[in-house]
Amino acid sequence: MGQDERLLVFVRHGEAASTTDVWDADDQRPLTPAGDAAARRAAEEMAAFAPDRLYCSPSLRARMTAERISAQVGLSPGLEPGLVERTFRTLEGRSLTEIAARHGSAVMELIDRRNTDTLELDGDEPFTDAVRRAAGTVERLMAGPHRRVVAVSHGGPHCWMLSAFCGVPPEDRLFTLAEAHFTVLGFRTVGNRVRLSRIIAINTATIPLSVRR
Repeated sequence: MGQDERLLVFVRHGEAASTTDVWDADDQRPLTPAGDAAARRAAEEMAAFAPDRLYCSPSLRARMTAERISAQVGLSPGLEPGLVERTFRTLEGRSLTEIAARHGSAVMELIDRRNTDTLELDGDEPFTDAVRRAAGTVERLMAGPHRRVVAVSHGGPHCWMLSAFCGVPPEDRLFTLAEAHFTVLGFRTVGNRVRLSRIIAINTATIPLSVRR
């Protein structure tokens, strides 16, 4: 690790509960027992990283995961709205039958594929705005004074921010992140901008030896 380099461990939350026939309030879904156990294992790895700062998405599943990490590293998580997944408020509480009748088969196909990047609904956050929001949040966090940062978020923001930093189309979903796994990145400030300097590990369950404390 260079003297001017800052490290980020970007963690995806553990498995969260969901229903099969109604569109849940996405930011209110708690961890399942299996997701909680996986979050605790990830928290032990974060202790090996020994961060200086801990952030998390305001979504319940991310906050619960961050609480497990907090207990291991002794840091209170700071809530960062920019780390949240896209949340479709216009669909909340509607049955899948209602959604199909209102929006058609194309929308249902995206829901079935569990990839809503190309889903655009009036009144909800556009995809391009979500990409800018996720990348901008990570850039801001890594421009701060802390050299070892953990951010607990979601699969979508992970892909979007990493795609933005690498200059590849985010809709291609090149960068996946499994639940309770994490990606380790290095950043440096170049001029007045924060730039990705190296990808240390992607979609891992183990902190690399090179960044352990």
